[in-house]
Amino acid sequence: MIFNHNNNIISKKNMSNLIVKKGKEGLLFMLEKKKDLDLPYYFDVDLLINCYGKSIDIIVISENEKILSFFFYLKEKRFFFEVITQPKITQIFGLHHIYNHDLDERKNFEIQFKSTRLILDNLSKFDYFSINTNIQNNLPFQWHGFKEEVKYNYLLNLKPDLELLFNNLDGSVRN
Repeated sequence: MIFNHNNNIISKKNMSNLIVKKGKEGLLFMLEKKKDLDLPYYFDVDLLINCYGKSIDIIVISENEKILSFFFYLKEKRFFFEVITQPKITQIFGLHHIYNHDLDERKNFEIQFKSTRLILDNLSKFDYFSINTNIQNNLPFQWHGFKEEVKYNYLLNLKPDLELLFNNLDGSVRN
């Protein structure tokens, strides 16, 4: 990777500008662009700022003034440790990638991969990191030295016959 004069990272492969905005600059950019994004209520920037004030932080990855990925997090001091966690009022918070329906699956995955690496490169120093999110590729985390504890959630299709679903569930077998 190479940097331009504003310390923005430029990808060598396709030389497209991937711009990293964080802290106050990232929050202001997110406030400006939030009307263009269809995000769940728990990503409401105003609500997060009002609830958490200066302890909420963000890293935004954008290209051509369009948000590709972002990461809201709380940085807290617990005893002697710097801890990065997700805000308590959120359901599935953490790393969020904006899916571009104009691109194919491979290109979207490539953007997610690059964005994740940039976000991890730009996190401030911490001792402990915990997020709950839907991460499809944990390689960037492994490359940054993270040790992961993976927990799975199962999604059950409740639209067909519920009686059939309950008859096929067995406590001794993972379905």
